[in-house]
Amino acid sequence: AYAVCEQAWKDGKCAPEAVASVTSSLLRVMSPTDAQVAAVEKRLQAAIAAKPASTILRLQLADLLDRRGQYPEAAKLY
Repeated sequence: AYAVCEQAWKDGKCAPEAVASVTSSLLRVMSPTDAQVAAVEKRLQAAIAAKPASTILRLQLADLLDRRGQYPEAAKLY
């Protein structure tokens, strides 16, 4: 499932908010590697740069940062 999400990010055919939501949910139930989490973080940052008004993308990134213990960075996004 994670590989499908990665491909969806690369293809750009799905709304980034939808892909972000599914990817975030997957990270919660799998044991992701640091590289996988970092890749999702970069994709979320790029998606936010492209759609800065997207609250959903900002919340997904904040959630990811919160789960990584990066509380001050997460708080800035809420």
